[in-house]
Amino acid sequence: MELLCRIGDETEAGPGNVGCYAFGGRGVDVTSRFFAPGSGINEDPATGSWHCMIAGLAGPIGPRPISCFQAHPGRGAHIEVELVGPRIKLRGHCQTVIEGRFRF
Repeated sequence: MELLCRIGDETEAGPGNVGCYAFGGRGVDVTSRFFAPGSGINEDPATGSWHCMIAGLAGPIGPRPISCFQAHPGRGAHIEVELVGPRIKLRGHCQTVIEGRFRF
């Protein structure tokens, strides 16, 4: 993790925030991992922002929903990514960890 903190200082994400992906996997289009020790998280098990970036990189798969697996040891996540016009939709199962209400 110490070495990952040195990677990426030229990017918008800042140092120590590194994602990697490969096309294919066990029944999915893309398999990935996301490390963020520069943000205080050694490895994130389910990263929505990372999958939004994958949506833009997965052009060879074609214009359909992309099935992804973030392969975090012990947890991981299946996330479906779909480009809809200028927006990206993420679908999957989740657990609510915080709720709030906006007041105007």
